[in-house]
Amino acid sequence: MLRPTQNKVKQAIFNIFQSEIVDADFLDLFAGKGTIGFEALSKGARHVILVDNQPAVRASRRNTVTPLQEQKIEIIKQDVFLAIEKLFRNGSKFDFIFADPPYHENQYEKLLTGLVKYDILKKSGFLILEHYWKEVLPEENNVFKLWKKKKYGDTVLSIYQKKEE
Repeated sequence: MLRPTQNKVKQAIFNIFQSEIVDADFLDLFAGKGTIGFEALSKGARHVILVDNQPAVRASRRNTVTPLQEQKIEIIKQDVFLAIEKLFRNGSKFDFIFADPPYHENQYEKLLTGLVKYDILKKSGFLILEHYWKEVLPEENNVFKLWKKKKYGDTVLSIYQKKEE
């Protein structure tokens, strides 16, 4: 079942990062209908990749993407964790990684572990995790540290950056 990102949460993400989205490489994991990735594209992202193992994002693409934007967006219909490894092996790096795993499925630890193992976030990039407010995410791990945390009703955005080396 798809649970689209609330408009107020989507607006908050793009208010926080406003001009940083322009010319950014953006990865939307567990993309669903792809609303966050499509919004990044409309805000001027250079390249957007949407990853989900469900076909909903393909239908949204037909209704959302202009011919000029078509070359800037890629849809990967694959398990998110396999896609992360594939992107790593292809040398892909992103300025922003947004992930909204299904609530109540305990995917966050696996996701963070995968993103530590397969380093696809640029050094100055941001990892944005949308999660249920009762889901406790770590303040940091050996690669990421919490930069900002905002609550919107039952939803929380936890935004991470890479630790200084």
